[in-house]
Amino acid sequence: MKPAVAMLALILAGQAGAAPLRDPFVRPGTPAAAAAAPAGDGPGEAAAAAARPEPPAPRLRAILFSRAEALADIDGLVLREGDLAGDWRVVRIEERRVSLKRGNVGLVLQLDRETAR
Repeated sequence: MKPAVAMLALILAGQAGAAPLRDPFVRPGTPAAAAAAPAGDGPGEAAAAAARPEPPAPRLRAILFSRAEALADIDGLVLREGDLAGDWRVVRIEERRVSLKRGNVGLVLQLDRETAR
């Protein structure tokens, strides 16, 4: 029984100073590897955060609009006014467009002829 306790103590001690695990499917040295790396407290963290690309704008796929209800399909999510699409809030749904807001930034998504088919 004592060898098992000693082995457990060694395992736990080794894990305390272990480096965080990395994604085995991301090649080291690529931008994806840098994005997948755990956040640290280094001085370059603010610059790294500023260099990260902005996520793509939401994509309006469809609108269901009637007098009783208005729904919008944004990025595969069916949403009503007031719902969130990522960090964008659905402010208004009209027949051919949807107004979104994130903080002080507004965005209007419109259905084009190709999307409406």
